[in-house]
Amino acid sequence: MFPKKIFLIFLFFLLCISFASAGSVARTLSTNSIATGGDVTVTLTVTVSGETYYAIDETIPNGWTIKNSGTGATDEAGHLKWVVIQSAANTAYNYVITAPSTQGTATITGTYMFEGDTTEQTITGASTITVVAATTCSTFADCGAGQLCCSNSCITPACVTNSDCGTGNICTDANTCNAQCTPASVGCTDDSNCSSGQICCNNACIAPACASSADCGTGQVCDNPGECNAECVTGCDTEADCASGQKCCSNACKTPKCSSNSDCTTGYQCSNPGECNAACNIIPIKKMSVLVPEYLVNNQSFDVIVMDDTTDAPIEGAKVTYAGTTKNTNTEGKTNFTAQKSQYLIKIEKEGYAPITIQRFVKDSGNTPGVTPIPSGDLQIFVVEGEVYINESFTVLVTGAEEQPIENAAITYGTQSQTTDSEGKTTLTGTRNVFLIKATNNGKTATLQIFPKTRQGGGDECNNNGECETELGETTENCPEDCKEEPAQLDWITLAGATVLGIVAIIIILRIYYSRQ
Repeated sequence: MFPKKIFLIFLFFLLCISFASAGSVARTLSTNSIATGGDVTVTLTVTVSGETYYAIDETIPNGWTIKNSGTGATDEAGHLKWVVIQSAANTAYNYVITAPSTQGTATITGTYMFEGDTTEQTITGASTITVVAATTCSTFADCGAGQLCCSNSCITPACVTNSDCGTGNICTDANTCNAQCTPASVGCTDDSNCSSGQICCNNACIAPACASSADCGTGQVCDNPGECNAECVTGCDTEADCASGQKCCSNACKTPKCSSNSDCTTGYQCSNPGECNAACNIIPIKKMSVLVPEYLVNNQSFDVIVMDDTTDAPIEGAKVTYAGTTKNTNTEGKTNFTAQKSQYLIKIEKEGYAPITIQRFVKDSGNTPGVTPIPSGDLQIFVVEGEVYINESFTVLVTGAEEQPIENAAITYGTQSQTTDSEGKTTLTGTRNVFLIKATNNGKTATLQIFPKTRQGGGDECNNNGECETELGETTENCPEDCKEEPAQLDWITLAGATVLGIVAIIIILRIYYSRQ
């Protein structure tokens, strides 16, 4: 630990050195966006270039708390400090901070001084973290790609692989709610990284609870000897030797890991309930295929049929929501609705399956066509605001099977080609007699049929393209720039004829006049 006074004296000592320093400190973050209450692992990578000593002072944003200071000193509130007074070498420091309960943007600041520096230097690298509202969840399926459901909130794990951590660090409890970056000197990747008598468990070196039954008390045996989950338990020959609720498993009384799904955490289910090999395993997310008409017709009924995408078996009890009404599918996987104007979205949900949302255009008249398959594994494409009008812009949205926006999806509509932004959106212009929009991303495709309309009525239909389009309701009154009254044009043939007749008439009159003289 380094009190503030000693830290300042050390900085003064650094200022007395005359040569220039080339050492540096760079910061990396496990994520730059975190839900309220989530943890962020910060790594400071120190690069030495011949220096002997250095000092680092990292300032934590207001409202954030230090969950794990690593090797940093915490004598001054809101600060983490490291001082090396000899044999400085390349290294990496890790610490973990917890986001506040309020949303907003926070900035980590920090300075350092190496032997030879005459002024404090600013730590480079990532520094800004955005705190967003925690998305509530009950299963992993409720969260976006790359997120986990932890304590009913969707979070992005601090790390998934060792590559997510800085140099000299490893990812412990990788891709779990407790994941964090740990210095390799503390953690491990296999037993060879640990001292004698220790084993590597979840990237941490520990001594197992027992290596054999000899390590246990009278009447006990070692279950899973020498393993991470080793424990001393009551020995048995039959279940009668065990306490109520226990099973005799390989001569050891053990309580099954689970007896029902309620014994498992959210997102997991109990396999082999109540047996020796009972275990809570993650619930696999299956996919649905949905049959709906290619388009809907106002005030006409339509069917929605939901099936398992792998077995094609109908799914009973799937929740289908349309126009604010939710119905469950029957034993045939079917339910029925009446199409309503301006109600385009159909959402299908079923526990254990990836949800799917479908958009269908609602025509004013005609007959509802038969159902067509929509596999939930493909992309989904929607018109954000329903109606599409000729020569007017409209926005489309592309999402994945779990309704997450898809960035950089290629969109084609007639001769128009666009790419979606980070929100999965792009803008197109309605074109007469062009009905199909296609989205493509990473080998997956989605198509959407639209029916561009001509806007009726007057007042605000002008598109100022210099062409008077009566089908849009443009007139000389409401669109004077487009619909200018054309000036009367001269008829040159009539004019030439009139001129000739005039000349002939003059000649005749002159001859008559002179003949009378």
